[in-house]
Amino acid sequence: MDMCEDKILVFTRMGADGFDDFMGDPEVVIATVEDMGFDQEEILSSMTAGDPGQLIQLMEGRWSGEGVNFAFENLWSNLLGKFPENRILNMILKEGRHSQIHTEYGEIRVLSVDQVVRASDGLAKMAMFDVVMGDETDSMLEDLFPALQKFFSYAAEAGDFVLVSWI
Repeated sequence: MDMCEDKILVFTRMGADGFDDFMGDPEVVIATVEDMGFDQEEILSSMTAGDPGQLIQLMEGRWSGEGVNFAFENLWSNLLGKFPENRILNMILKEGRHSQIHTEYGEIRVLSVDQVVRASDGLAKMAMFDVVMGDETDSMLEDLFPALQKFFSYAAEAGDFVLVSWI
């Protein structure tokens, strides 16, 4: 089984101001990357209210690329399949400073401001090709990839670090 299949890849933007203090508290870091921008009570009330629109709106926020956290779900290996040997995608996943903070699935990596800019520039030059119409995975990639580009663009413009973690 692919290591990416059972876990969610999460990117978290963090500004330079207060970054060292933030990283100095592992519990806060883990809570932030695992939060995903959801209020558990809000999700439960959305599910029990019988209004699927409210829940859909919450989920779209999770995948917009505009928030502090962006979930690429468990589709990173599928994205790599669309762009084999892509240096930018590999840099995003494998480079960055070791944080010494671990989730259940491994260490959280920290992309520097320069790496975030490189990622943003590289992603901006990429486009999804070979999308199979009717394929659910390709459909999700087609939605998530522009949001990934947007997330890194916002992070680069703000001069943010990006935490890369699996949850």
